Amino acid sequence: MTTKIKNSKISLRKEKLISIFMNEIEKLFTIDEIAKILRVHPRTVNRYIESGRLKASKLGVWRIKQSDLNAFLEETSNTPLETKNRK
Repeated sequence: MTTKIKNSKISLRKEKLISIFMNEIEKLFTIDEIAKILRVHPRTVNRYIESGRLKASKLGVWRIKQSDLNAFLEETSNTPLETKNRK
């Protein structure tokens, strides 16, 4: 096998691993970003976190995972975010 083909195969494996890794990493939001998304004051987001309504992790500053934001929106919504198949 030539070096060029061998290097391209290694490169493809690296790209695939990076792609898999990046797909598994969840987006983390700051309190200010969540406040902008929800159109509320950052203090309101702090209250959601303090009350346990919104899950967050303290990583220097509070960080909220995309899945936790989605769960919060689903929980507080009067209609489901994902529509079920209707007949």
